[in-house]
Order: sequence, then C-alpha cells, then structure tokens
Amino acid sequence: TMGNMVYGVHFGGGSNTANNLRLGAGQVDSNNLTATAAEKNNIDLFVGGDAGMKWGANLGYSKVADESSVESSESMRTRLGVIMGDLQVYANLNLINNSKGLSDLSAVGGGVGAAKFEGKLGFQVGAIQAWEGNSVFVDYRKFDAEGKITGAIPGQGKEDQSISQLQVGIGRVERLNDKSNLYAKAQLTWAKAENDNAVAAAQGAFGGLCDQSAY
Repeated sequence: TMGNMVYGVHFGGGSNTANNLRLGAGQVDSNNLTATAAEKNNIDLFVGGDAGMKWGANLGYSKVADESSVESSESMRTRLGVIMGDLQVYANLNLINNSKGLSDLSAVGGGVGAAKFEGKLGFQVGAIQAWEGNSVFVDYRKFDAEGKITGAIPGQGKEDQSISQLQVGIGRVERLNDKSNLYAKAQLTWAKAENDNAVAAAQGAFGGLCDQSAY
C-alpha cells in the first residue's frame, strides 16, 4: 500500500473460459478433457484506490512457447471495477487469446492432428445495485473465436465459435441469528453458444460454458 493506493501481483492464475474455448476449438488431449495448449505462466498486476469512490484495475498476461513442442499460447486481459455508494460496476476485456495445440480424438474414433485457436475481442460487463436490503444484478458476456483443425481429424477446417450470456436477478441475505444466515436468489439466464466445429467432443466442452456462472 502507498497512501490511499493498493498494489498487488499474482502468479499462476488462469482463465477457465479461455481454456474451455480452446477445448471447443478441438485442442483436446486423448481423454478429451483438457486443453493441450492451456494458459500457463500467468502473471497479474493489480492497482486500486479510493478517491471518493473505490476502484480497481488488473492487467493479466501469459505466454508459452516451447520450441520442442507444437504447443504455444498467449493471452492478455484487463479487468476494471468501481464501487460508488450502493452501486458496483465492472468490466472484463479479453485482449489476446491465441494458441496452437494437439487435437487428439483417438478416444472417439478420430485421429491426431493440430488445432489452432484465435480469440477475438471478448468482454463481460455488469452492475450490482443495493436496494432495500437486496442486491439487484445484471451481467452480460460475449466471446468470439476462430478455430482451425488440421490432420487426421473428422470435421477438420476453419470454423467459428461464439458464446453469449445474459443474467438478471435479485439476491438477499437475511440474518436469522448470530450463527446462521438465510441466502435467497432469483435469477433469469439467457445463453447461446455456437460452435461450427464438427468434433463432437469439442462441441460438448464448448457448450458447457453456458452452464458456468463465473469466468
């Protein structure tokens, strides 16, 4: 800390969203569970302060380039947040999300090839408003990407991926006594996922993103 400013650094973080999008592009291991070019060597820098309103910002970066392997990965994203009285506003921006990895679909009757993933600009924006002891929230996120599979893989070629999700709801915490609380939440979710990749295992991993409440 320095005055009313706070600084921080974190090593080893990563994005489940980015890794699952790469699964959707066909970058899967022989078990069809893990992205072969997942994010590694992540470093995150943080800064925050209080200038009449509380705010914070984060910049994250990761890169893997192994000359002895076909796998490579690079990512960059930034996160911003502000608290103004009873209102909280935040935004997450995906700036870079590219990778190359193996596509091993031998477990489902396919072959072994290579898969390239190029993420486009992705974002998540939202707000939380305190109201009469409740928390009213809205969250929207959208991620687009382009994948290309080559080798002895069914459905190989260049394909697009896209995921969108909107969540609107209200939550409340009711204190029952000094040892217990009651949590209640009502939420409406709209989600849409599209993956032109013909690899069934990849489609399942990508579509599962719509069921995740945190990214």
